Amino acid sequence: MPTKQAILAELTAGELRAAVNRHGLPVADKRVRKQLVDALQRTRKVPIDEVLSALRVARLKALCGVLGVDDSARRKAELVRRLTRRAQPAARPTRQPRGAVERAPPQEALSVEELEKHLWDAADILRGTIDSSDYKTYIFGLLFLK
Repeated sequence: MPTKQAILAELTAGELRAAVNRHGLPVADKRVRKQLVDALQRTRKVPIDEVLSALRVARLKALCGVLGVDDSARRKAELVRRLTRRAQPAARPTRQPRGAVERAPPQEALSVEELEKHLWDAADILRGTIDSSDYKTYIFGLLFLK
């Protein structure tokens, strides 16, 4: 999954300089490649698709090959879309609450056995560690209610 930074890191110094000049971004020394990448990475007014749309089709195909993106398209707009579709700023990992269980992606249908297993696992998590002799408290209460 290429990020904006990964795409910018693959561009040549000339391509980076052209993008910086085209958008008028302030850079201390335009000969330093790292400063060019940092200027384009920091700004939000220059989307990565505008930087890529200035490149030729052959160069876009080469970038696709390096970044592991499908390069079978023939038109420039399609190549730019494929490169930028997944070009997201690096996302922060979300913090899960303590004791949260990581969920699997949704499946088509659960069997009865799988559902029972999930329910028993959930009951074990909710119940926590209880000594078997303490179950009498719960059982007597249920018997009384019955």
